[in-house]
Amino acid sequence: MNRATFSNALSSENYNVALALFFTLACLLFVKKSASVLFELFSRYFVVRMEIDEIKDDSRNPAYYMVLHWSNYKINGRNVSVDIDYKQDEYGKYTSKYKYFPANGTHYFKFNGRVIKLRREANVKKTRRGPSGMLILSSIGRDKSFLDDLLSEAENFDQPPKVKNRTLIYSAGKGYWSRIGNPRRLRPLSSVFLRGDVAKRIMNDLTEFSKSEDWYIERGIQYRRGYLLYGPPGCGKSSFVKAIAGELGKNICIVPLSSPNLSDEKLNELFNSTPENSIILLEDIDAAFKERRSAETDITFSGFLNALDGVASTEQRIIFMTTNFIDRLEPALIRPGRVDVQQLIDYPSDEQVEAMFKHFYPECDESLVKQFCEVVESKNEVSMATLQNCFLAYKFDPQKAVEGLAAELI
Repeated sequence: MNRATFSNALSSENYNVALALFFTLACLLFVKKSASVLFELFSRYFVVRMEIDEIKDDSRNPAYYMVLHWSNYKINGRNVSVDIDYKQDEYGKYTSKYKYFPANGTHYFKFNGRVIKLRREANVKKTRRGPSGMLILSSIGRDKSFLDDLLSEAENFDQPPKVKNRTLIYSAGKGYWSRIGNPRRLRPLSSVFLRGDVAKRIMNDLTEFSKSEDWYIERGIQYRRGYLLYGPPGCGKSSFVKAIAGELGKNICIVPLSSPNLSDEKLNELFNSTPENSIILLEDIDAAFKERRSAETDITFSGFLNALDGVASTEQRIIFMTTNFIDRLEPALIRPGRVDVQQLIDYPSDEQVEAMFKHFYPECDESLVKQFCEVVESKNEVSMATLQNCFLAYKFDPQKAVEGLAAELI
């Protein structure tokens, strides 16, 4: 190309078009970059954003499912996922309930006059329990106080009414507190037959403790109480705890120390997050540790003691421990301060046997009562569970109950 041809090309309309196109592209890039920066600044200062992880600290995060279940009813969308919740009643019968959740993706709903954007993302993080999802809620504005209202409504959504005259049972077998089945009927304290005034003394001690919080605080003493029930199996230790819970209107939290999901850290976390108004029950404590370490979990004996009464342990706590073999327990476990009251729950006395027989057969003859007591006395060591099993087998025939127990104990 000679100089004249090149000059003509530069002065042609093609050059002007190319130049205009270049400036147009530059302007578009500038606008795009500016819009991105402005949007980021706007989101930072004028958008409220909340993230909720599905798994937190290697445990199932209840807030995640709480908000997820509630938001589905607010969204009322058609793009959903489903889960099935199984519940077991006190008779062992299972029932199922379907729960719908917003599917993965972006959803919108209104709450208190605000438009809320909800984004559900799957497999965002990797945890020891597997991939973890996340909920991201956002809304335009600077006031984040509405989040408290949102979480409060989500927490109270679809909750059963306050349970009256029932005992709730919780278990920590999965590493977090979960309710077992439906609420149980209260067990009357009068249905547990103990020697002498054992039930009365324990109840008086618990009643006094419940009224003494200020006394403990004023004297700098940790406000907690520990009880150890020991004695032969089947004599009513766990039944007594259930009756106590019913009498005091409290729930029961069972900690299975043999669960593979527990560790020192997790146990301490559980003890510090016990459901409100509950008694912690540790059954068969003698079988939990071998050589100061749990045989099936990562719980150490020292970690267990720290959870009971260490610096980080909570107050306002009532703990019941049961054992069939008190002589196998470490002295450090049952020292004062960790166990305040020790109570033997032994094989039934004549008075207990008589009271239990009359409870099941209130209209029976005194002669039958005497015969039954003589049969039990002849064998000396007969558990309350054995007696109850006999009464269940002969619900309406006290004579056969006497004969049946005699035959069983031969």
